[in-house]
Amino acid sequence: MKAATPPVPSPTNWMTGAAQRLDAAIHLAESSDGLARFPWFPLGRPEMDDEDWRQFEVTPENVRRMVDDGNAEIAQGEEIWINYGHDHSGPRAGDVVRFEVGPDGGVHAAVRWNDNAKSAIRQKPPEWKYFSPEYHAVEVQDEQGNRVLVNGRVLHRPFHLCGGGLVNNPAMKKLAVAASASPHQPSPAEASRKEEPMKLPLTMKALGLADGASQEDVDSAVMKVIQERDTVKEKLTAAASDVKAIVKAEVVAEREAMKAEVRTEMAVEHAKKARETRVADLVKRADDEGKVNEDNKAQVQEMAAAAPDSFEKLVLPGLPVVAAVKAWFKAGRTEPGVDPDGPESSTDLDRKAREYQK
Repeated sequence: MKAATPPVPSPTNWMTGAAQRLDAAIHLAESSDGLARFPWFPLGRPEMDDEDWRQFEVTPENVRRMVDDGNAEIAQGEEIWINYGHDHSGPRAGDVVRFEVGPDGGVHAAVRWNDNAKSAIRQKPPEWKYFSPEYHAVEVQDEQGNRVLVNGRVLHRPFHLCGGGLVNNPAMKKLAVAASASPHQPSPAEASRKEEPMKLPLTMKALGLADGASQEDVDSAVMKVIQERDTVKEKLTAAASDVKAIVKAEVVAEREAMKAEVRTEMAVEHAKKARETRVADLVKRADDEGKVNEDNKAQVQEMAAAAPDSFEKLVLPGLPVVAAVKAWFKAGRTEPGVDPDGPESSTDLDRKAREYQK
């Protein structure tokens, strides 16, 4: 069948593909550390589906770069995880703990599945049938900058792994079937890998390990990084849940502080006005009693303002009369029912005031 017309990808196009049929015996085979190890991307030029316009080429250098870069990102706290149907906004099925160079020379991964993913792979018929990696790839070009074609397909070379997905409609079904034609049997090299020194310089440096560290050393270091990352996540989640309450408490406290400040300012202002009113009343009283003139008015006001209570009880009674006493009633006016010519008339009171003044 003729290959489909290819789209025009970018130099580093994000892609999916190289799917493999899920096999519980391979993909759920967990070691003592609870991890499942299985192929992630094959070496060489895998056979493609007739409908696919791509041809992939994976070299040993590609494999080493993808393994080293992926492990370095994980060691630095980055997450590389497996989703459902390549839906990055949906739930996750598992996390990649480490990438490895497999006995076949391709990329393998150690994955921690969650319970839902394990059940989906294990059940008959399976809920998800294939696994498909996600990666960045670059077009292979000749010296003139033209695309290199293989059997009418555009040749791509993957260079960076960024995740994976459980799928039911893989892009490369032939590869999927071929990749799982027989159960995986560990080679002597794979069986003895724990005794071999690791040769992942970028990973070693990121994990703070010396060259020649064992597989168990790498596993322990990666697990420590993951645990630290999970701890930080838990703390951030707990802190985020309390942010609203903290902000609300701070707002309430600030509002109460502002109210208290306003009340204090109002009380001070009220007391100030009350004192000023009382001082004015005391000075007026002294003036009405003829104890204030232009010479002592400022002094009387100053004494009254300094200590109103002492001024009223001690100072005011002893002040001498220095001016005319102001009339209590104006001449010609009487209280209702009082005889103008009687002993309680305003005229009589004015006369008594004048005598007192003399």
